[in-house]
Amino acid sequence: MATTMLRGAARRLSTSSLPQRIRIYEVGARDGLQNEPTRLDPAQRIAFCDLLSRTGVVAVEAAAFVDSRRVPQMDGSIEVMQGVTRHPGVEYPALVPNLKGFEAAVTAGAGSVAVMTAASETFSRNNVNSSVAQSLDRALAVAAEARRRNIRVRAYISCALGCPFEGAVPPELAADLARALHAHAPEAEIVISDTIGTGTPGEMARVLAHTLAHVPINRIAVHCASARLSAARLGCASRLRLSSAPLACASRKSRSAHARVFFGCLPPACHAHPPTRVTHTRASAVCFAGHDTYGQALANILEAMRHGVATVDSSVAGLGGCPFAGPGAAGNVATEDVVYMLRGAGVETGVNLDAAIDAGAWACEQLGRANASKAAMALLRRREHSAICVPTGATLSLGGTVAADNTAAEGVAATAAAGGPRSVVAEQTRPP
Repeated sequence: MATTMLRGAARRLSTSSLPQRIRIYEVGARDGLQNEPTRLDPAQRIAFCDLLSRTGVVAVEAAAFVDSRRVPQMDGSIEVMQGVTRHPGVEYPALVPNLKGFEAAVTAGAGSVAVMTAASETFSRNNVNSSVAQSLDRALAVAAEARRRNIRVRAYISCALGCPFEGAVPPELAADLARALHAHAPEAEIVISDTIGTGTPGEMARVLAHTLAHVPINRIAVHCASARLSAARLGCASRLRLSSAPLACASRKSRSAHARVFFGCLPPACHAHPPTRVTHTRASAVCFAGHDTYGQALANILEAMRHGVATVDSSVAGLGGCPFAGPGAAGNVATEDVVYMLRGAGVETGVNLDAAIDAGAWACEQLGRANASKAAMALLRRREHSAICVPTGATLSLGGTVAADNTAAEGVAATAAAGGPRSVVAEQTRPP
C-alpha cells in the first residue's frame, strides 16, 4: 500500500519541471541519532557512517561538536570523525555551534561544517541558548574562519516553516536570515529547514519565493521533517530470529532444507553469537508507536524541487529529530522514501536503494526501535516473502562469506547485499 501510494504520487508529477538529478545529503549519523534514547558508542557510529558511505549519497553528516551534557548522543565525535573511512565523492561534515566547536571539528579532520540559525526566537533560545541575532553572529564568525581555511560551510535555518513554540513563522524571517548569510558567506549552502514537519507545500513555496529574491537557487537545500517515533523499544522489521531450527520454506519439495549462514561483513556488534539457522521476523508484526506528523515532507520536497532546489536532506529509516523542539518534534524524512519516490519520477539520485534500506535497518536494530520509512518497510516485507523459500543446498551469501549444506539445487540462488543488516533475499534464477 505504502509503495503504491508513493509510486502513484511520483507518476502524477510533471517531471519536466523537476531537476534531472538530486543530491542526497544524509543526516542519519548525526541528526538521526541525537534524539534517540539509546546511545550508540563511537565504534557503532563509525560502522553506521561506513554503511551510509556505500549508499551513494553525496554527504554523510557524521558528528556534532556540541555540549555533550546537553546532547550526550554526540559524545565521542572526535573518535567518530577520525575513525570513519573516507569514500571518494562523499563529504563528512560536522555540526558546530560556535568557533570552539569549529576548532574541535577541524582538529578531528572535518573538511566541511554545518552551522545553525533559526527563524524563531523561542526555538533559538531552547536550541542554542541564544537569540536569533546572536546565533546568526556565531554562524557568520564560523563561516568567516572556514573561508579563511578553505573549509566548506552549510547553514541551517531551523523552523523556517513553523515553530513548535511560536506557531506560524512569517516567510520573511527565514528569507532575511538567508540574505544575511549569503551576503557574508556567499559560498555557503543555505538549508531551509522544516524542523517539526508542520509546513505545507504552499508555505514552502512562499519561503522559497522570498528567499530566492536574495540567494541563488544553487545555494539552497531543504531539510524536511516527517515521522517521529516514541521511545518504545519495538525493534526493527529487518531483524532476524536466530535459531538452530531448519529454515522455514514455502516449497513442499524443500521444507526440510537446512542452510548455514555466516555473517562475514557486519560490524563487530553483530558477531556476538554466529547464527547457524535463519528465520525472518514478520515485518507485519512490527508495530509503530508514533505518527507521521502532518505527512507533508515528500510533498514539500517536490515543491522545493519545482522551484529548482537540487539538494535534499534525509535520514535513513526516518531517524532523527531535534531534542529541543518540544512535544511537536518530528523525525526526518526517510532517505528510502525520497529515493523511491524520485526513482519513480525518473529523477536520478545516485543512491542505491537496497544499500540505504540495509543501512537504516542496521541502525534500527542497534537502536532497538522501529523503522519509520514506509518504502523500506514495504520492501523489507517483500524481501521477507522472497526469502521464505530457500531450497535444499541453496547458497546464501552475505558480505562474501558463504556456507551451504548438501548439493546446490539447479537454477536457484539466494543472495544478500554485502555489509548490510542481517537480512536474506532469495530469488529463482534460470540455469546459466
